[in-house]
Amino acid sequence: MHYACSDIHGQYDTFLRMLQLIEFTEEDEMYILGDVIDRGPKPIELLLYICEHQNIKLLMGNHEYMMIRAARHKEMNLWARNGCRTTLHQLQNLSETSIEKILQLIEKLPLLIPNVQVEEKSYYLTHAGMIDQIITEPLYLSEVENEQIFNIVWDRKLAMGEYPQDILSAQVYEYYENSIVLFGHTISDRCAFGKTDKEGGPCISRNRNIINLDCGCAKKQKLGCLRLEDFKEFYLNV
Repeated sequence: MHYACSDIHGQYDTFLRMLQLIEFTEEDEMYILGDVIDRGPKPIELLLYICEHQNIKLLMGNHEYMMIRAARHKEMNLWARNGCRTTLHQLQNLSETSIEKILQLIEKLPLLIPNVQVEEKSYYLTHAGMIDQIITEPLYLSEVENEQIFNIVWDRKLAMGEYPQDILSAQVYEYYENSIVLFGHTISDRCAFGKTDKEGGPCISRNRNIINLDCGCAKKQKLGCLRLEDFKEFYLNV
């Protein structure tokens, strides 16, 4: 089976419980759409656990990107304003060699993964947004310009209800017209098509073939997970 979730934000224990809930095995695959660090209590444990498992594939989110910019380019202010404290605290207990290995792991994360085939469905995976360019293979940090990076890890057009037909050229939209776009970055109850549960908590939300998977781990709400074969949803409170 194939699964996807997003924006776990250091909630390592909740993620392990989710793997138990979905009965995740070595034969299964999990896609995580970025933002596994910051805010929550165990960001580095979560990051390392994910990177140690070949069948769990992590994309870069804006929080991983901010960490790289802070480490490599001394751009600390933005990261400091966005919940870096727990990540920094854990990094301070590591050796320089271990920190460098973690930075290299993050730098090698894909920004986009297009054309993920699950049965008859094709998925386009991103943290936040799409770029106006046809790609057929995973896209990495070293391959993109700054404007494209912003569109991928920060943009909120999808969350605000803009459809790919409105934000992509005709040629690019036609190529991805039948793809299902999975993203996170904006907690689903704050997006234009957000769905909530009976208690008012955020849930996995869908706007035609656009699906938001961010269920609010950053705010200690829920972790949502989607099974791609049949769109079954799984939830755990943080």
